[in-house]
Amino acid sequence: MKTFFSVVLLLVVCWSSAALAGDATPTGDTRWDTAVAKLNAAAHSNSPQFAAKMDQRYEFSEGTAKGLVDKHGFSFGDACIAMKLSVLSNHSLDQVMGAYEFHRERGWGEVAQSLGIAPGSREFRELKSDSGIFLTEIRKSEKTVVRHKTVTVHDDDKTKGKGKNTDKKNKD
Repeated sequence: MKTFFSVVLLLVVCWSSAALAGDATPTGDTRWDTAVAKLNAAAHSNSPQFAAKMDQRYEFSEGTAKGLVDKHGFSFGDACIAMKLSVLSNHSLDQVMGAYEFHRERGWGEVAQSLGIAPGSREFRELKSDSGIFLTEIRKSEKTVVRHKTVTVHDDDKTKGKGKNTDKKNKD
């Protein structure tokens, strides 16, 4: 009976990880997969602005992120990783995409290694943390939207104050 529950639990965990990753290529790291899945979820709510923010963040020309998603079938999370990997490895985005196609089944860690970024290196840690950092930046920028209140001012209102002791003023 214990074995049955263990197998069921293992299947649920595997299925949950795959479901969280969505369309993104699994990275092999649960935290990284979760960050990429959350990034994808945030991107789907407003994809044109999200793509523009990615282009700005990684200093690519306008439309690069949208092209990766629309023309090459990348998820926003994968596009984010590819753009960051291009910056960190000093390889063109075309070279990163070529390495991605070759190592796709093995995940982004293998792609990074093929481009000269060693596991455990500063660059590799930066690559892994970047999706979560970008998501945090996106959420902060959404929270800093200023909301204005409309205040109506009556010019004909000659009374001052907050309405206290209005009886004394009216007796004069």
